[in-house]
Amino acid sequence: MQTSEGSTRLRSIDALRGAAALAVVLYHAAGRPPADGGDGVAAALGGAVRFAAGYGYVGVFLFFVISGFCIHLNYAKARASGRDERIEFLPFMSRRAARLRGVDADALSAPAAAALAAKVGAAEMSR
Repeated sequence: MQTSEGSTRLRSIDALRGAAALAVVLYHAAGRPPADGGDGVAAALGGAVRFAAGYGYVGVFLFFVISGFCIHLNYAKARASGRDERIEFLPFMSRRAARLRGVDADALSAPAAAALAAKVGAAEMSR
């Protein structure tokens, strides 16, 4: 299946990966699992959503399984077409690190900037 980017993607796999990520977000947003009574956002959610959110941690496992499938799929297609594609660990990890580098920088710099702003603000107030 072709996307607008010109790459071959399975939209059903993308949808499943998105559902797994959403399940994890709901799990964390809902607070404690429904078996513990829940609080905060969990109290405002409907029963079915609360029940599903309580099992959102399963989305992490699903996400790992989907990632393994996607990694394997490229090599399986190459083997099926007669090419002997070898998995080279260092180039593979380099591509993954390059893809995540920007996200890591954002995730680390935003809390650091907030902590610095809070420290500067507290120093100004104590004068």
